[in-house]
Amino acid sequence: MNDNMEISDLSSEPAKALPPQDIGRSRRWALGLAAGMLIGVLPKDSILPWILAICLTLTTANLLIAALAAAVFTVMSQFWDALAHSIGGMILAHDDLEWFWVVLYETPFMPWTRFNNTVVMGNLALGIICCVPLYLLGCQIFNNCGTAILRLIRGNRFTGWMTGLNEDVARS
Repeated sequence: MNDNMEISDLSSEPAKALPPQDIGRSRRWALGLAAGMLIGVLPKDSILPWILAICLTLTTANLLIAALAAAVFTVMSQFWDALAHSIGGMILAHDDLEWFWVVLYETPFMPWTRFNNTVVMGNLALGIICCVPLYLLGCQIFNNCGTAILRLIRGNRFTGWMTGLNEDVARS
């Protein structure tokens, strides 16, 4: 690939933005973004985000992007807690699901999930609803801008120092 490629070149020719071997990379990055969002929106005093984080390590998703997305969405989730509360309340108060919630709550493990909390249930529902669209959006973004993102990361002095790729930075 041409090292002199500009960001404008990436947007004008999206099919050539990443070589075929890098298409899988953009999917792994998008999976990390979507999984990080789901982990980030859930309250951390529930066991659900911790189980999701353990499951995430078993996939090929990019863990750095997942951690960054989780941190960003943890901060952002406080702004839609009122919406999550109302959605969770509607789900938990639905008459046809009452028997399901009783059976689920009597299961020994389930109270640790705090699914009976309206904010946890609402954030879980919002996270599941937003997961697939965010994954597809992430695939598009990382397909079109993945090379520019890699160039930005590789050109960073801190990254060079951490990875040892930049000898001058590592010596100083």
